[in-house]
Amino acid sequence: MEPLVKNLFRTFIISTAIGIGVNCAYFVYKMQGTQYNRQDAATQISGATLLLTVILTIMSLPVLFLLNPRYWNMIWLRIMLYFSGSIVFIGATFIIKSNSSDQIFELMTGGIFLLTHAVFYYLVTRKKPVKNKKSRYTTR
Repeated sequence: MEPLVKNLFRTFIISTAIGIGVNCAYFVYKMQGTQYNRQDAATQISGATLLLTVILTIMSLPVLFLLNPRYWNMIWLRIMLYFSGSIVFIGATFIIKSNSSDQIFELMTGGIFLLTHAVFYYLVTRKKPVKNKKSRYTTR
């Protein structure tokens, strides 16, 4: 179950990088035709995305309970512990009242984190292919 810790770290790194790129692209699209300082905007977007990804990673720490094989073997509990942090974060963005651009920023960051987390969940839980073993009943 050591891959769970590595996957949480990888999710943090990859979703931060993708989130910064997507949020910067959204900002450029949103501010099309207006004058703004790109360097200051990129710095603020990077810092905000990093902060939100840290919050999402902290909210996803219940994944570490899955190091216990008893919890890992219960599929409903595994899915709940694995995805609960990011789903609660995305749900909270709808409940907390903020302006629409902040809400879209938070939703994009949370969605990217959730998708990245789901990819690593798939990689951990996929079935390993069985090597072709010769049957003892085959004839030569």
